[in-house]
Amino acid sequence: MIYTSNLFEELLGRQREIKNLDESMKYFFPSLWNAILGDIESIFPIITDIDKEDTDYLNSKTTGIDFKVYLNNDINPNAWTFPGISNVLYVQLLHVPIANLVVVFSTIIRQMLEKINFNVKNDKINFISKINNAIMWETKGLKSIVQDKDIRFSIMLHEIGHWVKFEAGLIATLICPLIAIPLLNYIFIIIIIALIRSNEKQADRFVKEVGYGNQLAEALDIIGYANIRDVSIIVKLNHMINIIFVKIHDVIDKYIPLSTHPSIKTRISNLSDNYINIYGNNIIYENMIMDTIAPLIKKLISPIDSLLADNKWIFTRSS
Repeated sequence: MIYTSNLFEELLGRQREIKNLDESMKYFFPSLWNAILGDIESIFPIITDIDKEDTDYLNSKTTGIDFKVYLNNDINPNAWTFPGISNVLYVQLLHVPIANLVVVFSTIIRQMLEKINFNVKNDKINFISKINNAIMWETKGLKSIVQDKDIRFSIMLHEIGHWVKFEAGLIATLICPLIAIPLLNYIFIIIIIALIRSNEKQADRFVKEVGYGNQLAEALDIIGYANIRDVSIIVKLNHMINIIFVKIHDVIDKYIPLSTHPSIKTRISNLSDNYINIYGNNIIYENMIMDTIAPLIKKLISPIDSLLADNKWIFTRSS
């Protein structure tokens, strides 16, 4: 049962304060334009520009893959990636009917063919893969709130984690069409949600494995709970609403874990511990799906995986 006292305790907790340094977030009309432009850039990612600062920093800390970080002007603190898609034009094609099916299909093949391994040496994360480049986005809202480069780097690592540990996400993508089956669609939706949640936890686990778990926990704490000052009323109101929803999600997710992302409270707890449990707080339905249904689906697609591996030359150019 969800007790209202627990909910109010979460909502009324004290928050730290972060001072915004971005001039365009301090005044009403520039920040309003950021919000509008961010929405436009989400529909047309091809018009976004590379964030040179974070791209250079990310590549200075890693080897083996050339990363590009694009800046979306949205005022919400967010970052995202599309595993297997390494060209901003292909991301744009995800918004085009029929073309998006081609992009998704080619992405699935690429992720099945090109497994990414990694190691950490001399404070650098070294990726071993034939994948040469990868892309991701961060928002202006994120840069204005998370000002420390190393903490932002941990967020980028979480996005990279979706590439490195994509197995659960790959299975979710493959069974996604099954939600069109009448009567069974709700069962498949629950399975897909569990797989996506697992993929999020595995991306966090990757960050922990390469030594940036504490930094990501700090980033999540800032994004989820910190107050931001020296911003326009539209940014302030937007951020306050975000804090309220984060704290409500913290409470609800503990009892009804049916959102695609684990609560920030749970993620911070996992990242801060000496170990990280992929399955979070021992949620029965997630454990059941990851321990029984996911291996079954993996076994069903293994012949396709083997066929692709045996005929890899068809999908790769000779060097």
